[in-house]
Amino acid sequence: MVNDLSVLKTKTDSPIINFYKEKCIFLSGGTGFLGTVIINKLLLTCKDLKNIYLLIKPKHNQSIKDRFDNLMNSKVFDKVRECNPNTLKKVIPISGNLLDDNLGLSQVDIQTLYNEVSIVFHSAANVNFNVPFIEAFDNNTRATEKMITFCKGIKQLQAFVYVSTAYSNCNKRFIDEKVYKTTNSLDSIKYFITQNGSNEFTGNLLDGRPNTYTYTKALTENLIANEIGAIPAVIVRPSIILGAESEPIPGWINGWKGLNNILGRQSIGQLHCWKADRNAVVDVIPVDYVANLTIAVAWDVHRRRNVHEKEVKVFNCCSGTRNPIQVGDLLEMNMKYSKKHVKQDVLIRPFFLIVKNYIVFWIIFFLVHTIPMYLNHIVDCVTKTKRGTSMIEMHRKLYNLVFALGFFALNQFIFIDRNVKDLYSTMNKSDQKMFNFDVENIKWDCYFENAVLGLKKNLLDRTPVQKISS
Repeated sequence: MVNDLSVLKTKTDSPIINFYKEKCIFLSGGTGFLGTVIINKLLLTCKDLKNIYLLIKPKHNQSIKDRFDNLMNSKVFDKVRECNPNTLKKVIPISGNLLDDNLGLSQVDIQTLYNEVSIVFHSAANVNFNVPFIEAFDNNTRATEKMITFCKGIKQLQAFVYVSTAYSNCNKRFIDEKVYKTTNSLDSIKYFITQNGSNEFTGNLLDGRPNTYTYTKALTENLIANEIGAIPAVIVRPSIILGAESEPIPGWINGWKGLNNILGRQSIGQLHCWKADRNAVVDVIPVDYVANLTIAVAWDVHRRRNVHEKEVKVFNCCSGTRNPIQVGDLLEMNMKYSKKHVKQDVLIRPFFLIVKNYIVFWIIFFLVHTIPMYLNHIVDCVTKTKRGTSMIEMHRKLYNLVFALGFFALNQFIFIDRNVKDLYSTMNKSDQKMFNFDVENIKWDCYFENAVLGLKKNLLDRTPVQKISS
């Protein structure tokens, strides 16, 4: 945790900072939640790094320049602007597409990256649980394969860091820091796709996983493990990433994905019940802890390569083993601080029920969500009221949330994080303070008050309730 800028100016005894000195970094997924925090932390702490090349794909009628300007104008970088605004010039956008050969890069950019880059962070992914298998496979597995092929041309590659998910093997309950082989090999999956080109076979492939996202992440881990010795690779597996504990700003968050969607809807009184085991440990991790670990493992893989260790090491970036929080406690803390800090535009005081029984849950869901939805819809039709999103659409989003996340709320997972703990112990005191990822330090009650304040400031005050995504 870094709160005093003077500390950054006097720090000289950091092996991690020394590792990044004069290095060039290639980063995919840099415009995303985690990527943004990684960039900010590198600029603040590793002031002598040379450049960060940021792979950006134009989308949604936005040019590369527009997406890059939106990123760099973010308040996330306020401390960088305050400390040394010229440092922001080290972030250089590069137009490309992970699904194209040579990542869709120009010949000039290819040569620049081949000659200058030493460290690659690959955090880009399609995190949507509901996409068809082939789409998830292309964006998560095939894109990583293209990235690895490209990285083999980098002359002085010292670290390839792949950001996976702790739930890549959620068909198991006890998940160690190793790559688990999938039932079907990557080659057989490719052959099947080539022969069929259909999504009807998805259910037979997932090996008990609930969605295509987790399965394609497992496939990608197998892909990387097969490259042992070819590239200096390492895998980081974060659990459920929530807002920042302290950096760049306490409670900072920038999107409605996953659990944040539930917490946001609960905060404003839009969601009143959830299908979950209130006594199950929900494994959540602040985004700045993930960023700090991701930066540290690049140093670690290079350090291990110097003593001829070539294994593809896995790091489960999780909290449940050493600082657990139960589903019931998390949602109750969120509700407590939401009532304190968030304005709820509802007729009755917000309430929230956690129900494990399938039948009981759907009865309650029907009573507190489905019936009010139809009543509101009738009123809207009679009064010709136009909302940003119809009540039926709002109900559909709640319904989809229950199905998409219910598997994770009802099942207990144990993530072994021995490698994470060992890495932290090998770091000196300076780096432990600068790049903190020791989950035992997290005070959950304090964290969730800041999380609610961050949710309100960064999302609720900017996004109409009706437009919260599913």
